[in-house]
Amino acid sequence: PDVPKFMQHQNPKIRATKIACGATATFVVAGEPYNTTYMFGITKKSGEANMYPTPVANVQGWRARSLSIGNTSVLFASERSLIAWGPSPTFGELGYGEDEPKSSTVSNP
Repeated sequence: PDVPKFMQHQNPKIRATKIACGATATFVVAGEPYNTTYMFGITKKSGEANMYPTPVANVQGWRARSLSIGNTSVLFASERSLIAWGPSPTFGELGYGEDEPKSSTVSNP
């Protein structure tokens, strides 16, 4: 991958290793040794748009294995974890089954 335009003024060794585009947002992962994920656009309808790439603080330093973006939801898979986020209420609830939690911060056996 080539260096995205917004990174050209930064360290020339930064390379985009993953790029994921959703309906209104784009995520770019800068790989080793930085492991930084940047987001620009908007992921929730009631929020402000990030017109310039902004680091995603919750996953800084994590090695992204996979990244996927929908209309308003984001899935980020690292070496050992899967993080999903999006606005509330959301139709992309977890599939734990009837009468089970619709969201979770821990894995469900």
